Amino acid sequence: MSGFKAWLRTQVRREDKVGDLSRDAIQDRCWPRGRASLQHLERHLEKHGAIPEAIEALNVVFSEWENSPHAILPKTKGPRNE
Repeated sequence: MSGFKAWLRTQVRREDKVGDLSRDAIQDRCWPRGRASLQHLERHLEKHGAIPEAIEALNVVFSEWENSPHAILPKTKGPRNE
């Protein structure tokens, strides 16, 4: 299993907007650490003046990561862990 930023490192060779976002995130010294939610990452990009395509790429890559077998997802409350 891996966190989102670690998984992003595996995407840097892509030649699409996800690859662009991955390369930018890896170089971003203030990229959120730990198990950040999609909303937290979106706010981070918006705060730093990201273009709409970067936000769109984030949504695509976050969804891909969530559906990967390697994802460490943020804990959610439910019947078993309330």
